[in-house]
Amino acid sequence: MKGWKTYLRKRIATVAHCIADRLQQKTETYSVKTKKYLLVIFCMLFAGSSVLVIVNAFRAKQHHIIRVEAIPSPNIIHDQPKPDAIITKQEWEKIERYKTIILSLPKITYDSLMRVRPHLMDSIRLFENLYSSSIK
Repeated sequence: MKGWKTYLRKRIATVAHCIADRLQQKTETYSVKTKKYLLVIFCMLFAGSSVLVIVNAFRAKQHHIIRVEAIPSPNIIHDQPKPDAIITKQEWEKIERYKTIILSLPKITYDSLMRVRPHLMDSIRLFENLYSSSIK
């Protein structure tokens, strides 16, 4: 695995060195004044293109803008209890006994149960709310 990475690094370094040598040979004949002019022209070209990119970003039309949209959530999350749902007194007592058993568990057991069934207590509260709304 390391062999090909080392070879690749050496090869890239060799190619970069060859390109640098070739460019150095081409510019050796230029005077210092010419090199400065070329540097100024190079800087002006890239500064101008950077300004152009920034200006175009602010002048972009609406259809070029990436829109951020909300991720739709499943309908089951938004489902509210139906007002006509009826829970009998026997069912409610059974749920209350179950809740008492769960709350009396040792902390370690209770925590592991909540990790496995994180919305269990929410469901119990939902049943309690349904029962209290059906009594009214």
